Amino acid sequence: MKFWVAPLAVLAINLLLGGCGDLGLHRRRASPNGIALGGQDREQPALSGQGEWLASVVERNGRQTLMMQAQPSGIEVPLQSLRRFQPHDSPSLSWNGRYVALVGQERGRRRVLILDRASGRLMPLQLPRDLQPEQLSLAPDGRRLALAGISRGRRLVQVFDLANLIEPDLPRGLAIGSMANPTLP
Repeated sequence: MKFWVAPLAVLAINLLLGGCGDLGLHRRRASPNGIALGGQDREQPALSGQGEWLASVVERNGRQTLMMQAQPSGIEVPLQSLRRFQPHDSPSLSWNGRYVALVGQERGRRRVLILDRASGRLMPLQLPRDLQPEQLSLAPDGRRLALAGISRGRRLVQVFDLANLIEPDLPRGLAIGSMANPTLP
């Protein structure tokens, strides 16, 4: 009965001293060589559902700017249509990175913007006039958006249905109809 005590003790000591790294649970670096991609200070990272795209906010020319990169290569993808809406804040990506949602600014007013990278179409989301957006999260298929903001001095969270604005961004090989009534285990 005592033959299993020694290996169990060794495992416990390894977990306490080294964490789970020796069990095959390794962190994936943001770039192939482990340095900060782009060599800039970055914040507010958002990873697409399948992990192929990374969006983050960097400072360029004194303005908060969204940077989007392919993973793991680190190749930057230009997002020209978003330039006039700086500073950028709170990026979120759909499953394949087709849709990029963020909080931007236009004429001093914060706006929620959704960029369809497939078509190049930029869609400003119409919000109640007194709602100031702060943070958002796009559903993996891109059809719903959760938004945290301030309205009349109160913090609130609202969910917006985007199904009439955009088509779903589904994982490769998944039919559109299969998402209509998902079943939970």
